[in-house]
Amino acid sequence: MCEVFATLLLFCEISDPLKLWESSSEFLCGNILFQKQKFFNHPNLILTQQQIHSYCLVEIEKILNRLGKSIEDFEGIPLPDFEDIKHLDNRIIREELNYNAKTLKTEFDLSNSLLNSEQRQVLDLILHVFILI
Repeated sequence: MCEVFATLLLFCEISDPLKLWESSSEFLCGNILFQKQKFFNHPNLILTQQQIHSYCLVEIEKILNRLGKSIEDFEGIPLPDFEDIKHLDNRIIREELNYNAKTLKTEFDLSNSLLNSEQRQVLDLILHVFILI
């Protein structure tokens, strides 16, 4: 769909590129999450709407670049937010973010219930210091 969008921009003299983006971005971005989950080999990957839009805009930019154009050539269309997505391309950070919060919470609750009073005091101290940081 990004190919079609880029083709429309290039060859159809769109009078309001921003309006075209706003009216079609949800459709254009519909498959981005699945693509990135597959690309990163991370089926539980969650992206914000902003990250999904940025990845979609990057795809459109690549297509336009192949044809000697850029998103910047079309007034109003937002540019990808590279700051918002660059950390996802870092394998180490991606692996660190690959956890299931519910599972970790369950494990913590179980372990926490098994602590004796001294261990609980130490944990409370650590958590208190961690929260202050």
